[in-house]
Amino acid sequence: MDLTKIEKPFLIAQIREWIAAGECVEIALKPPAEDEAHEGIPLAISETFLSILTIKEWHADGLKVIPLDKVASISTLPERGKILEWHGVRTTNRYFWLDLESHTGLFQSLKKAGEFISVEDGDEFDVATVVAVAPDFVKLSAIDASGEWLDDFLDYSYKDMTVIGIDTEYANVLGAYCRETSPRR
Repeated sequence: MDLTKIEKPFLIAQIREWIAAGECVEIALKPPAEDEAHEGIPLAISETFLSILTIKEWHADGLKVIPLDKVASISTLPERGKILEWHGVRTTNRYFWLDLESHTGLFQSLKKAGEFISVEDGDEFDVATVVAVAPDFVKLSAIDASGEWLDDFLDYSYKDMTVIGIDTEYANVLGAYCRETSPRR
């Protein structure tokens, strides 16, 4: 479904139907992240965000929160959905605490939870915790690929973000290692 030709109320209604049915979907993003496809089971939608239970190699791998204005197209994958259901991958309500109504609401709920998250903007990928939330950006305390805290905080503009990952295996493992081996700043 090409989203450039669909009005937002219709899109939201369609995705709510897919949520109720537990459909598996594939999402293509707009540039600069057009080469990325994200597969998952939609869990929630707002006027601002779509959240999907991320699927990697037939397993759930956390949640991706994608700004609706970054989505180029979305399609259902009924055959994959059948296999995922057979394999025991189901929708979940474990992310009920996320505020998907706005960027500030989302990052305030992530800051309160103290979770390690991943943030992508098409070119960059960072694993971090939320330090502060502003009207137009979020300040993150990031770690490098070896599990060490970066010296400086990162400011991510909301308008540049393409995907926010929550509870992913990569961020969880790297974050747990960092918490155990590096002093918290």
